[in-house]
Amino acid sequence: MTNNVMISIIIVNYNTKELLINCINSIYKETKEVDFEIIVVDNNSNDGSEYAIREKFKNVIFIQTGENLGFGRANNIGINKSGGKYLFLLNSDTILCNNSIKVFFDFYEKYDNKIGNIGAVGGELLQDDGKSRNHSSHYFPKMQDEFKIIWNAFISKISKSMILNTKKEAILEKNEKFKKVDYVTGADLFICKSKMIEVGCFDKKFFMYFEETDLQKRLIKMGFDNYLISGTEIIHYEGGSFNKKKSSIRTFMLDQSRFYYYKKHNNIIFYFFFRVLYFIITIPLFFDFSLNYSMRKKLLLLRLGYGSNIVE
Repeated sequence: MTNNVMISIIIVNYNTKELLINCINSIYKETKEVDFEIIVVDNNSNDGSEYAIREKFKNVIFIQTGENLGFGRANNIGINKSGGKYLFLLNSDTILCNNSIKVFFDFYEKYDNKIGNIGAVGGELLQDDGKSRNHSSHYFPKMQDEFKIIWNAFISKISKSMILNTKKEAILEKNEKFKKVDYVTGADLFICKSKMIEVGCFDKKFFMYFEETDLQKRLIKMGFDNYLISGTEIIHYEGGSFNKKKSSIRTFMLDQSRFYYYKKHNNIIFYFFFRVLYFIITIPLFFDFSLNYSMRKKLLLLRLGYGSNIVE
């Protein structure tokens, strides 16, 4: 870490060694005209990530947690160790294709307190082909939207291993340089460190998913504005820590985080109504024998309100 570091790039890793190496290589290749440090927080990977990063990148600060803490808690550790004025939270399954970090830095330095009190900033992410737009920012999810999806699923008899994705995308129109949005994806989140500390960092009760949504909802409640900006070129491969065999685990974690988010930010009666409907429409899942008995039992207990806590 240099004494004049302006940006702390924090990457949480869990068994994504090759993706992580490619990500770090792209940072060093593309980032210019700003002083930065890279902090990798490893959630006890078993794929040789630690050895590879320590050997290949001597200047990278590597933190081994010793256990899988999830996304938010691991980022909080990196934030605590960071020395930059700004934080850039970056997924390991991303590749920088231009000097995106300088673009974020320039935007914050130029516009903070001019267009508003800036909170979190994200760029337009790209898909694998490097051209097509990937999910970059969204409107805050609402339980009434979930009801619509649940009803449509019921009508069309789609309930097998249901994830119920309610993401609505906010996009930049042609020639727009920036846009105020509800929240940007956590894959590339740029924010002033003092504001991250002020909002309380990530809620540790989110193991994975919805943590960046909750963070930015709290930012807005505190009077900050979140922005999607143009000018960045970042490929996001998505799901680097998951494969098809782990899709049921992903469903379980999504449900955990979804339920906690809605309970935290909504009326308790409306939340209870949502949980009942959610359970009813997903009953066919428990006859999906592509999932093993243990996972079906866990999902049943979770959706009945008896599932394990996200953080024990």
